[in-house]
Amino acid sequence: MPRNFSGKTYVAFSDLCGFKQMMNENRKKAVKALDRLFESVYEIQNDGVRLLKTGVDAIAVSDCIVSWARDKRLNTIVTFLSTLHSRMVEERYLLRTTIAYDAFCYQNRLQLSNLQKTYIEGGAYISAYMANDRTEPGMIMLLNHVPAPNCWRWKRFNRTKNWEYFWSTHHFEDIPKIKRERRKAKNLKFDRLTGIYQGRLIEQV
Repeated sequence: MPRNFSGKTYVAFSDLCGFKQMMNENRKKAVKALDRLFESVYEIQNDGVRLLKTGVDAIAVSDCIVSWARDKRLNTIVTFLSTLHSRMVEERYLLRTTIAYDAFCYQNRLQLSNLQKTYIEGGAYISAYMANDRTEPGMIMLLNHVPAPNCWRWKRFNRTKNWEYFWSTHHFEDIPKIKRERRKAKNLKFDRLTGIYQGRLIEQV
């Protein structure tokens, strides 16, 4: 169980993409995806070696994970999130994560045999939560951060104060390739939708 925390730190809100659609179309698939998300967080948090490196606490809220760095360092939470995204994508699930730095409070208020009450609040949690649905699947996005993070994997997002972390890259030359392929994927989706509404229905293979 996470320890009580109060102060400024980096807080992340990670959403399991497509969960609601899975629930509508295939409940067993949705439950499997959710189980894998929770298992991944548990495995990372109970890896003795990695736990010493990350120092992150996390809780599950429906199909989302709220996590925060106990040592208040950006690298701490990014290490945890990169591992989480990587484990989920291996199972063909995507997360989208937003990170904010501000005040944050977590408290275990009450625990009985049939009731557990948790209290979380603060600007960091609210900012990360509110921006999440505006973030594309697969992304890790740092909100309103000045100065720039000190790592080549961080790139400014569309001339804003937000920064995207390219967690899946092994070399800085991969970043333009990822951006290009994402644009292609968007265009293909748009072309398919346009074709459907124009009456050019594509048969499923």
